[in-house]
Amino acid sequence: MSRIFSTLSVVFSLVAICSFASCQKEKVVNSEKEQKSASDRTTNCPLIKSTIVKTDGKLVFTDRQHFEDCIECLEQEVEDYNDTYESQYPEANVEQLDSLDIANSFNEWQPLVQFESQKSFVSLRSIVEAQSQQWLSEQNSDTINFDNDPDELCPVMDEEERCLFNADGFVKIGNDIVSIEEYQEQSMAIPDCCAWLRKTKHEFDHNDDPYLSNRKVVAKIKIRSYLIHSTLKAKIKHYKKIPNQGYKKRRANMRLSIFGIGFMPETCGPSLQVWTNFKNYKKRKTRRIHHRIWFMQREAIVCPENPFFNTHRCRLAFFLDDDSHPYGLVLQK
Repeated sequence: MSRIFSTLSVVFSLVAICSFASCQKEKVVNSEKEQKSASDRTTNCPLIKSTIVKTDGKLVFTDRQHFEDCIECLEQEVEDYNDTYESQYPEANVEQLDSLDIANSFNEWQPLVQFESQKSFVSLRSIVEAQSQQWLSEQNSDTINFDNDPDELCPVMDEEERCLFNADGFVKIGNDIVSIEEYQEQSMAIPDCCAWLRKTKHEFDHNDDPYLSNRKVVAKIKIRSYLIHSTLKAKIKHYKKIPNQGYKKRRANMRLSIFGIGFMPETCGPSLQVWTNFKNYKKRKTRRIHHRIWFMQREAIVCPENPFFNTHRCRLAFFLDDDSHPYGLVLQK
C-alpha cells in the first residue's frame, strides 16, 4: 500500500509542477515555436523520406537533422494511421477493438512496414518485433520476466528509430557509421550525477496495485542528449493475461505526461529549459511520449541525494482506464 501512496505522490506532484510551468508565458511561446517547427518538418515528410538512400545494406542520411526529421515523420505517420483505424469504431471498447484487431489483422506499426518495403530494407525493428513475439509466445505467465524481452533488451527504445537501423544495428549519418552500441545505457562518471544517457524501467503489476490483477504495464523513461538536441521520452506497453495463452499485448485506455528540467552539460547546474508534454486518453497497446529541445544540449539529474533532484527530476505519469488509477516513474539511478 505504501508503494501505491508513493506513486500517487509522484503523480500529483508532477501534475502540480506541470500546471505551474504551463502558466509561464515564455515557456508557452517557446513550446508553440517548437510545435510549429515540428509541424513544418512533418509537412515535408515525402521529401524527407525520398532523400534517404541505401548503400551497402544501410540507410544513409545527409546529417543528424535529416535522421531526426525522418523519425518525427514516421512517428506522426504511425499516430495518424492508428487514429484513422480507431475512428472507424468510435463506440468500441478495448475488448471489442482487440477482437477487431485480430479479425482485421491490424498492425499498429503498418506505416513502418510500408517504409521498409519501399526501401527494400530489413530493419532492426522488424527483427526485434519478430524476436519479441516469439519470446512472448514461449513464456509461462507465472514466471514471465519482461527484462528478458528482446524489445526491452534492444538499446534503441522507439520502433520508428529502430526502423532506420539495419538488421545488424547500423545506420549511416553523414560520413559516420552509427551503431546501436552507442545507445547502451550508461551515466557519466562524474560526482554530481548528471547523466546524458539514462533509462529507468518498471513493470507495474498487482504488486504495485491490486487493480492490475492479471495485467502488466511495462513503463520506461529515458533521456538522451546530442549536440543539436536533447530528448526526454517515455513509453508504456499494456499486457493482459489471456486464459491458456499467457500474457499478450492488449489495448487499454491510457493517458500520459512527462516533465523534467534540464541541466547545463558543462557544470550540471540547472538550466531554464523544461521538458513537458501530455497525451490524452487513447485505446492503445503502446503509448509513447517525448519532448525534444532543439539546438541545445541538456542533461538530467538522476541521483536522489542531489539537492536539485526533488524539484528538477524527470518524471512520467500515466493513468490506466480512468483517472482513478494513476502511476508514476522517476528517471534515476
